[in-house]
Amino acid sequence: MSDRHAQWIPHVTVATVVFRDGRYLLVEEIDGGRRVLNQPAGHLEPNETLVEAARRETLEETGWEVEIQALLGASLFTSAQTGSAICAPASSRRRCTITSSARSTPRSSPHAG
Repeated sequence: MSDRHAQWIPHVTVATVVFRDGRYLLVEEIDGGRRVLNQPAGHLEPNETLVEAARRETLEETGWEVEIQALLGASLFTSAQTGSAICAPASSRRRCTITSSARSTPRSSPHAG
């Protein structure tokens, strides 16, 4: 194995697309000083499966428990600035997520908005 491959560690982020009662579950964030809406997402932790990470991140960010139903897509993006490899779906604003379809059960009522 070459040195280039021995040092390769992908940065994996997961996200969920939660659709319920005709609405999508979104998270409000500040990105570059602007308010943006995004799907619940976060990073894969050591010894965690993609499904476990997606469920955990959705619960942490929204208080909703979800059941992952399908993988919607994934791709690999390499940063031109850092050379870091990032696993990402083509549709992601963050360009660093694995997106899954999920069925939801809110632990509490979401904020109206």
